[in-house]
Amino acid sequence: MKYGGRRRRRIVFERVCIIIITLLLVTAVGRLASRASSVRTSGTQAYPGLYAGEIPVQREAPAKTVYLTFDDGPSKNTEAILDILRERGAKATFFVTAQGDDLDFIMSVYRRIVQEGHSIGLHSYTHQTGSIYRSTDAFLADIDKLNTLVMEATGVRPTIFRFPGGSNTSNCTKSVMRELKAELERRGYIYYDWHVSTGDDTRTVYPADTLAKTILKGVRGRSSAVVLCHDNPTPKTTPEAVAVVIDTLMDEGYRFERLTPDIIPIQFK
Repeated sequence: MKYGGRRRRRIVFERVCIIIITLLLVTAVGRLASRASSVRTSGTQAYPGLYAGEIPVQREAPAKTVYLTFDDGPSKNTEAILDILRERGAKATFFVTAQGDDLDFIMSVYRRIVQEGHSIGLHSYTHQTGSIYRSTDAFLADIDKLNTLVMEATGVRPTIFRFPGGSNTSNCTKSVMRELKAELERRGYIYYDWHVSTGDDTRTVYPADTLAKTILKGVRGRSSAVVLCHDNPTPKTTPEAVAVVIDTLMDEGYRFERLTPDIIPIQFK
């Protein structure tokens, strides 16, 4: 009887353990399913104002066309660049942020960009890559805030976009970047990388002539080119370099236009 009692207790104990393990597994699976559903829901339902509309029919960029693009502004450098563009009848594209404490100034430059016929695109509100690239939701929250600010300042809904660091940046995992690309494309945004990098995104401020030579070398020989420049406060020689590039290439028959969603995007493969 004693042996039989021990055996029964062991069987009961084993059954209880099986039930507990089963319940734990069911709970874990349920949590994973809920988390996956939450991710899908956040992507499809969150930030309802963050939509660019339908993507137009896209076309190749015209021959001998240069698309000057400026990241990380606005700043006083942006104003100097806008002066140069206006004087020469050239157009450009500004992928803006909201870095800085003076939002009134930032919004006034947004308005000037639009009023003078240039394209304004989204880049990042904070440009804090360590934070915004943590997840798709963190990135969308940042961009939604910027989109709201640009629309409030200009009345224009941005439709083009550039990832901080480009679409193959090492600051973002490949899995998160895949999700971001899919989500932004689903929302109607076109993102652009570049053919030619000016090299003005370092702490070193290079002479304007050095920057201009880099751009000219990269553009010549191409049918068209998207050029990456920066208009944050550090690269103080960029406006002068831009003036040299525009004057030189206009003499060679190039045009300077702004990016629009109908231009086939330049992206890293």
